[in-house]
Amino acid sequence: MIAATDPLRHWPITLVGLLGKVFGPMGFVGAFLKGELPLAFGATLLTNDLIWWIPFAAILFHAAKEHREAAASNTNRESIP
Repeated sequence: MIAATDPLRHWPITLVGLLGKVFGPMGFVGAFLKGELPLAFGATLLTNDLIWWIPFAAILFHAAKEHREAAASNTNRESIP
């Protein structure tokens, strides 16, 4: 809920959310290969994990761009005599 108020400012929380959405499917693949989960369970990953990769990644790419621009702006200000 905190990241939802300003996802660019709270990008570390957004990153943790993306990591959870990435590690979930990785865990499923491992469990499936061991025979611990049926393949049908993987359908849940589409709506619960994979669909969220795009918005989380978009937010993080935008936050990185903002950070680079802010850093460049600060560097330019420091070089002005």
